[in-house]
Amino acid sequence: MPEIMRIRMLAMIDTELKEVEGSISNNKVWACAAETPEEEYMFEGNIMELQEYQDFLLRLREQIVEGKIVL
Repeated sequence: MPEIMRIRMLAMIDTELKEVEGSISNNKVWACAAETPEEEYMFEGNIMELQEYQDFLLRLREQIVEGKIVL
């Protein structure tokens, strides 16, 4: 992968990781403030999905850093 492409991909992933971290944090707050068990369950489900996405992004970032992604 050309260096400029690698730099841009890492920047995009880092930006998305920050966004996901904020979404996880927000959902934790909303889960604590939920008015019903169903609402709390929904926010907890969102957190789980966001954490899976975060893990995916971290794995992708690692592969890019290690040069394992070929275009």
